[in-house]
Amino acid sequence: MSATAVLFILVFFAALLLSFLKHPKYGLFAYLWVFYNHPPSRWWGQTLPDLRWSLLAAVVTLISVIIFKRAKKVKWSRQFISISLILFALWLWIENSWALDTKLHQEGCILITKYVVLSYLFFTIVEDLSVLRFIAWTHVTGCFILGWIARAEAGGGRLEGVGGPGIDDANTLAMQLATGVVMGGFLLFIQSGYKKWFSLPALAFILNGIILASSRGAMLGLVGGGFVATLFSPTKIKKWLFIVIPLAVVMLNFLAHDIFWERWSSIWEKDESGEYEESAQSRFVIIKAGLQMAKDYPLGAGHRGHNLLSPKYIPEEYLAGNGMRAAHNTVMAVLVEFGFVGLALYSFLIIGTGIDLLKLCKIKSEKIQIYAIMLLTAFCCYFIAGQFSNYIKAEVWIWIVGLTQALKKIHITANDSPGLAQNPGRQVYYRHG
Repeated sequence: MSATAVLFILVFFAALLLSFLKHPKYGLFAYLWVFYNHPPSRWWGQTLPDLRWSLLAAVVTLISVIIFKRAKKVKWSRQFISISLILFALWLWIENSWALDTKLHQEGCILITKYVVLSYLFFTIVEDLSVLRFIAWTHVTGCFILGWIARAEAGGGRLEGVGGPGIDDANTLAMQLATGVVMGGFLLFIQSGYKKWFSLPALAFILNGIILASSRGAMLGLVGGGFVATLFSPTKIKKWLFIVIPLAVVMLNFLAHDIFWERWSSIWEKDESGEYEESAQSRFVIIKAGLQMAKDYPLGAGHRGHNLLSPKYIPEEYLAGNGMRAAHNTVMAVLVEFGFVGLALYSFLIIGTGIDLLKLCKIKSEKIQIYAIMLLTAFCCYFIAGQFSNYIKAEVWIWIVGLTQALKKIHITANDSPGLAQNPGRQVYYRHG
């Protein structure tokens, strides 16, 4: 067994133990530790037994949440976002009766049901700003690990097969890393002391990973996220952003290679025939075909239904090597696969989260406001990048949704308790049952 495998096991089980002894946040840390160090996706993981690491971490975390009772409660099940997510999962299970491929569709049902549990765990465990900061640091550290692996495995082309479950393709990996860049940048402003400066080298490796993946959608997401952050931030944060954003641009110019610049310039450049490059053209063809699929299957074709229907709706020259083509747009994928009802419920999740974050960005508490802007920026990165790829399986979006619900709960609880309103970052909520 390699030293890396031993380190993985020690950290994993130590975190699970701490989730019982100290705080359930360590169980959530164990889950994210597995996500970013997925043993089956790493060379050192071949020597480890298949313990269903993610499931084990989730179950232990759920048990620790039950053991640690909360002093004050804001009901997760009564939140608009939670209700929308539960209904979304229920709709998928109902859709199973007419899905094109029930086996494939059940994978989607299980995935969204898992998102319901994750949303509950994030909402319940993140009881104050210190825990939210702990989760943000965990995410940034995980993205740093991916950036480190990306640098080691970089070849001559785009980076594929590096991320792990749900983020192993170049586009999804880059989107995941983009949210890490955002959170790492804000942690420079939020964190005090020596920990703050860990963000700088971490950001360099994460940004390098995005460049190696050469995802135009992820870069557009970063640009859009930076614009949103600047637009909604108060003057104090804007001054900081005017330092961080140019620094990121300098890093980008220093790290970027020719493949990245070629793909980036192809967004607006035309070839000799006056046409846009093939990848850009194909997206219009795929969207047009997707609209026709949705018209023919208004209740949804089931999970991965777009792929199954693509040979009938998309010209052969635009199909991939396997004779099918996935939707290169998250909204279109939801529409085709889960129907108009599924799209409505997904829209409730996206719009509801955006509205909650915008409201939190305008409150008087400066601490909560900063975290709200951080989450809003990361959420914009996900949503904008999602217009160029299908990211319904990239669970970082449900992490942000869960953290948004938790931040809203922290704000409500602080307003209900005068003492907490003065210092919403202190840990006072959990106690042993």
